[in-house]
Amino acid sequence: GFREDLEADSLFMRSYVDIEGSGEGITTINSAISTGSGTIVGANNSELRFVTVKNTGEAGQQDAALFSESTSPRYTHVTAVASGGNDNDAIHIANGTPVLSYVPATALGRSLSTGVANFGGLLIASNSTFSAADAANTNLGVLSTFGGTVRATGSTITASGGVIAVGLRTNNGTHALANMTISASGATESYGIY
Repeated sequence: GFREDLEADSLFMRSYVDIEGSGEGITTINSAISTGSGTIVGANNSELRFVTVKNTGEAGQQDAALFSESTSPRYTHVTAVASGGNDNDAIHIANGTPVLSYVPATALGRSLSTGVANFGGLLIASNSTFSAADAANTNLGVLSTFGGTVRATGSTITASGGVIAVGLRTNNGTHALANMTISASGATESYGIY
């Protein structure tokens, strides 16, 4: 398979340019970039498909595999994994409207792990799996806050381990979920939806 190691850099997508790999099990893009960015930085009118994206980060930092801020990229058949940082987000969204189809997103380890962190954005997802596990403090399958909205169908959200595990953690916003499985387990406090 093909593996691109960006070391401590990001790959910035460009508007009207799509990136397609040879398959999630074949093409991998990896980085160890921390705080304020991700392995892939999304752009409007762009699509990433058929790849695995990882951020293996460093302790004490915030690590994200897919990162979009005020942009609306599409992710199709993209496996996103974040691990190694103190705060791991497989997918980090700030505003914008990213669209996810067939996206397994997993955050693992350290203090806080979040499958999808949605800060004020509109997350549109179908046929996807968002999970967080093995963080010592908090594991969140999906966090949606600052007015963030989740519209998801045919997907699964899970969280496990730590002190607090929550499948879907939301402070506000308007959410529409259909044909979903949402669960949390194995923590001192576990909530499917909070």
